[in-house]
Amino acid sequence: MEQRNIYLDIAKGITIILVVLGHSIQYGSFEYLHAQFFQDPLFVAIYSFHMPLFMLISGYLFHGSICRHSFKYNIRTRFMSLLLPVIIWNSIYVALIVLQHYLEGSTIHWTALLVSYITNIWFLWAIFWSSIIVLIIHRYFYDNIVLYIVLGCIALLLLRNNNISLYIYMYPYFVVGYLWKKYALDLKFKDLHTSKKTILLLVSGLLYILLYDDFSREDYIYITGTGLIRNLRTSQPFFDAHQLGIDIFRYVIGFVGASCILMLIKLVMGSFKSKKLNTLNLILAKFGKRSLGIYIISVTFINGLILPSLPYKEHFGYLMIGIETIIFVTIPYFITIFLEKNRLTKKLMLGSR
Repeated sequence: MEQRNIYLDIAKGITIILVVLGHSIQYGSFEYLHAQFFQDPLFVAIYSFHMPLFMLISGYLFHGSICRHSFKYNIRTRFMSLLLPVIIWNSIYVALIVLQHYLEGSTIHWTALLVSYITNIWFLWAIFWSSIIVLIIHRYFYDNIVLYIVLGCIALLLLRNNNISLYIYMYPYFVVGYLWKKYALDLKFKDLHTSKKTILLLVSGLLYILLYDDFSREDYIYITGTGLIRNLRTSQPFFDAHQLGIDIFRYVIGFVGASCILMLIKLVMGSFKSKKLNTLNLILAKFGKRSLGIYIISVTFINGLILPSLPYKEHFGYLMIGIETIIFVTIPYFITIFLEKNRLTKKLMLGSR
């Protein structure tokens, strides 16, 4: 159990670094001015699987919470551990924005500010809605897999909204992570011989490379969203087959990419033993344990206030992006540690029990 927890912490540590790295490319580089980051090769690789990987891990871990606690307890803690930090941090963010406009004497766009208050830190909203659905289906429908699939398909068919699309996109990954743990598929994978695991990794890696080569701008969930039936409010609704192809492609590359990372971590941890590797694993695990705090602080303040205000270079450079990533992972990490020392800030701002 201890080894498995370390493995998951390392996976979360790698993922949160990828999140900050992707945000640094998007908001902290010259490419931000021209929206060229969508074509950046590293950005494409990160955004093809990094949030699906986070969601798979979240669903996997949520199974333990369902097994240990009651339905009412889980419902209550979902609000306290996910929505309460969203409210607190977004309130601080809005207050800072209002103060900035006041000092500058500029006009405050209250509608946009309200929208940002509701939609910021979207990943926590995605975990919240996915876990509520899983809780209800687990309690009242005994984890009926057909029902999980039907709900996901209905959402993909009908709903088309920028933020709701993000929740819909994340939902299958959360459910798969949850069911993976429920049916102990992780233990079945663990029992496989190392050679079979290596073959699986190589095949998955090759498949990912082929899929990556076909990834285009329209495959970003942020650009094309969801909604297979168009013009629902008109007399001539139609089924968008092209959107279906986009949805299938990004789900496949998300699952394949996330699986490659998880298998690679497991294979490296099991096959190589060295002091340097153990030190690296320890650092990654520390980041992973505090990935929620790093994510919240990074998304709330660094993306919205700090990175866009940095002086841009005429030419894009990975060295600058790498430095930004190290700084903006490390600073939120230590802020999270500081907040954890007080019971009140730990509960209100990090959702920790």
